[in-house]
Amino acid sequence: MKKENLHLNHRARMRGRLFSAGSGSLCDHELLEMFLYNSDRRKDTNATAHRLINRFGSLKGVITADEGELRSVEGVNEPAVASIVVLRELMRRIDVGDRRVPPSFESIEDMYKYIAELYKYSSEEEMHLMLFDKSMRVIDCILVKKGDGDSVRPNMKMMAQTVFERDAAGIVLSHNHLNGNLIPSGEDVWLTRDICGAFNAFGIEVIDHVLVAGGACVSVMKTGGFR
Repeated sequence: MKKENLHLNHRARMRGRLFSAGSGSLCDHELLEMFLYNSDRRKDTNATAHRLINRFGSLKGVITADEGELRSVEGVNEPAVASIVVLRELMRRIDVGDRRVPPSFESIEDMYKYIAELYKYSSEEEMHLMLFDKSMRVIDCILVKKGDGDSVRPNMKMMAQTVFERDAAGIVLSHNHLNGNLIPSGEDVWLTRDICGAFNAFGIEVIDHVLVAGGACVSVMKTGGFR
């Protein structure tokens, strides 16, 4: 029997398992294998799925991996990378859509938990800006920067314009470290100092600058001695 026919028969059996026993019966690598079927209709995606999970440690690691690192894995072609990126964005939109910005937070811990979730699927360095009114009600939470991690510094002019247009009385800035390091860098501290100086001059309170890494949060303002 030709190798191509073997793959087709294997895929048919896998689909049979999916529908007869349910998706919960499949292991992580088997789900990933099936997800990759449409990206390569001829090759053995089981081996590729194993390599991806071995490289990135888990399904979540694969879905949130950098595009360049995905391409470096044997068997991963451009359609596969595109599929994973689309899946990541679909998951993010579903998650964010179900997790709307609350009108207020009961505690700083609740706010940190919400902020950490913002970066759940991030494969790039991002920065979000949370706006508060005079009664500490949340006006909005918006993405103000997305990049390759070379610099955390956002466009200050655009950020200030947003704050003034939304009539915010206070702000909370947050960004992530892709390397998992929860220690603020010198750049993080200098950025916090610049933002505090700029907004405080106009009566806008900089409530916090939160660093997110590995699903955890730390206050750059507290760590950097701002309070």
